[in-house]
Amino acid sequence: RFEALLLPYMLSNLAGESEAETLCPRGLLEMREQDRKRGSAYLQTLDTYFRTGCNATQAARELYINRSTFLERMARIWKFLNVDQEDYDTRLYLMLCLRLLRP
Repeated sequence: RFEALLLPYMLSNLAGESEAETLCPRGLLEMREQDRKRGSAYLQTLDTYFRTGCNATQAARELYINRSTFLERMARIWKFLNVDQEDYDTRLYLMLCLRLLRP
């Protein structure tokens, strides 16, 4: 379906790899580096949280971790990003950045 291809098309035309690193917040890029070096799953956790409509219980279930473990990880993520997690525009920005950073 055309609608399924629209967002990836828009994002691929918005920014290449170098532009993505310019557009994304430093904290998100640093988390990506930690994921690479230490095998943490910060970006996957944040992406899962957004994909589940910010439902912590569902996200924890999809990640196969305890809800309290999930909440602790999310607290570290929000501290790392230093953003207002309740702000819709901030969440949208982070969701788009996560899509740009996907391999």
